This record gives sequence, structure tokens and C-alpha cells, in this order.
Amino acid sequence: MTSRQAGRQPSTTQPLSAPCDQVEILMPRHISRVAPTKNTQYQHKPQHLIHNYYPKYCLRKIVLNAGGEEEDEPWTRAWQFCGVVKQWGFFFFFFFFFFFFFFFFFFFFFFFFFFFFFFFFFFFFFFFFFFFFFFFFFFFFFFFFFFFFFQLMP
Repeated sequence: MTSRQAGRQPSTTQPLSAPCDQVEILMPRHISRVAPTKNTQYQHKPQHLIHNYYPKYCLRKIVLNAGGEEEDEPWTRAWQFCGVVKQWGFFFFFFFFFFFFFFFFFFFFFFFFFFFFFFFFFFFFFFFFFFFFFFFFFFFFFFFFFFFFFQLMP
């Protein structure tokens, strides 16, 4: 069914001279339902056809415009990054920031005679990982409550 037969305006993302402009673009495979609506009075207008779908196993907030094609906007990429942080933030924090640090301190002070000949190697290893994880999880601390707010959103 074309856009004229559906009674809606053609998509404005492509020029009107495109041969496939009047043809409905099929929705992706992971979209399995249509957004329910009670009001069908303004269905022919493109601004009322913008769907915001949240698939179950998709981290990115998929946005379909009136033509049925996905929009890759910076705020959708920010939503994808937020989804990654809110799922793996606790694992990254508790595993690297606690387990790795305390285990390395324990191994460094109580088993120092084991790697006396590898002192320069472990010295570089020590400073590299400590500086890296310190700045990396300080960023996680800064955005922790901000990402936890999105955990409550559907």
C-alpha cells in the first residue's frame, strides 16, 4: 500500500522525486508490535506517526519516522550508551574497582619476594592499571545516579 492510498503525506526525509518515496518501507524484524492508540483522527499526519519502540533485547532506543525508517540521532546514541552503563556499571565497578585493587595490594605486599627480579615490570603494570581504572571509574561515579534514573524508565 502506498502512502497516497494510506491517506498520509509522503516522507520528508527523501526528496519527492525519489521513485520509492510513495512506497511503505517495511519495519525491521525485531519490531513485533504496533504502538496502540485510541485516537485515529490525526493518523494521516506525519508528526503523529513517529513511533518510539523499546525492543526487549535492544539497547538502542529505536525511532522510526513517518516513512518507517530508523533515525540515528545523537540522543539515541546517548540512550544506547546509557543502556550499556546501566547494565554493566555494577559489574565493572565491583569487579575492577574493588576486587582487582585489593587483590593487587595484597599480592604486592605479602608476596613481594616472588617477583623481586620482575620489579620494573610490575612497577609499570601497577601504575598503568591504577591510573587507567582510577580515571575510568571516576567517570562512572560521576554519572552513576544519572544512569540509575534511566533504570526506572520503561
